[in-house]
Amino acid sequence: MFRTLAQIAVILALAFGGGIWSVRTMLESAVRPGSVTVSAWTAYPVAGTPAADPYTKAHIARNGELPLGAGEGLTFSASRDSAGDAITGACTYRIEGQMPAARLWTLHAESLAGGYAPVEGLPTALHSRRVLYGADGAVRIQAADGARPGNWLAIPSQGRLAFVLTFYDTELASGSRAYEAEMPQILKDSCDG
Repeated sequence: MFRTLAQIAVILALAFGGGIWSVRTMLESAVRPGSVTVSAWTAYPVAGTPAADPYTKAHIARNGELPLGAGEGLTFSASRDSAGDAITGACTYRIEGQMPAARLWTLHAESLAGGYAPVEGLPTALHSRRVLYGADGAVRIQAADGARPGNWLAIPSQGRLAFVLTFYDTELASGSRAYEAEMPQILKDSCDG
């Protein structure tokens, strides 16, 4: 009888441990069910709707996020550059190309260690009405810890980062159009050390 109880205890411990581990892995995963990936950028079109999957809802609740609803806009994030390398504060990046049509877009960097990555007194966020566009309508933004000419996004000099690009009042918010989006590239310029 003791042997049977011990086996049941081990099986329950493995089941609960495995369940907790799998849920935690899904919550911390960069790609969850319902994601749309375009180039280096990933979005969750249904995150702010009742159709969101349980893992996305749990991720939103755990992180205290307020996702945009259907029709309001869509947020893309990228923790890797267009070559697939991790984005870090030790490197400088160019975010360049055409932006999808939207009434307004914003760009900022977030620390993967936890939330918004402010750099005291420097431009840590940009939006579509305060950037210079090329003759072809494309943008070229330089993300670095030191000042750069043109469109400059200040990032911390260390740690893993993600770029967050939010489009407001855009047709991408329908979800089905997000796959067709032409997103800007994230190109690594140089790294310290």
